[in-house]
Amino acid sequence: MQARWPALLSRLCAGVLGGYAAAAVFAVWLSYVLPMPRADAVATGVLISFALYAGVIVYAFAAHSLRRLWFGVLGFTGFFALAALALRPAGAGW
Repeated sequence: MQARWPALLSRLCAGVLGGYAAAAVFAVWLSYVLPMPRADAVATGVLISFALYAGVIVYAFAAHSLRRLWFGVLGFTGFFALAALALRPAGAGW
């Protein structure tokens, strides 16, 4: 029974922390690509990111392997982080 704790903790961290990072990056990317006023795009991106966050948490416990889980979460987050950086407006900070 003791050997299952590391895998469970890894899934929990991927779901909670990785899901938060994925949802945050996706909300930023979505706020750049939605064709509406900036405030509406940000609000829509944040609302949709809540559903994504819940989906990542569910996926964290449904994935067949930890490797697939972590590659999926980190790959999704990395892809949309790079896409958001590429789309950021000129003169934006960082």
